[in-house]
Amino acid sequence: MRKVKMKYFEPEDILYLVISDDSENSSIELSPNITAEYNAKGEIIGIEILNASGFIRDSIADLETFCRERGIAEWYSKIPGLLESHFPNLEGIEFSLQEDDESEDVFVEVLFSVSGELEEINDSYDIFLDTWVEEVPAEARAYFQLLLDIVE
Repeated sequence: MRKVKMKYFEPEDILYLVISDDSENSSIELSPNITAEYNAKGEIIGIEILNASGFIRDSIADLETFCRERGIAEWYSKIPGLLESHFPNLEGIEFSLQEDDESEDVFVEVLFSVSGELEEINDSYDIFLDTWVEEVPAEARAYFQLLLDIVE
């Protein structure tokens, strides 16, 4: 699995996602504000997003609208606090809308990164899941996918 690196160039308002360290060969415009770079094998190695702050703002608005329309906005807003209270070494939280390839159901993916000893992380995760199941109704949980990334 490739690690994606993100760089933001503030004066130009450009967000650049680096997918691979391959040298750039070609690029293709995916939309007026998004360009993909690819190598000789046709693999995407980078994505450049112009007007990045608008793109990010629109993405957040889409996510918040999705949650509001499904009645899960309360739980969406509580997730950071729940994670912070269970993982003292929480490194970051990322939310994104995803679609299941088979069912085409849309859900909120919550990727959270935690550092520390594996055993402590596992213990914290077990306690967190118990709290998650106790506090969040099953109908709301169905709209979320939780992914744990252990940072070394």
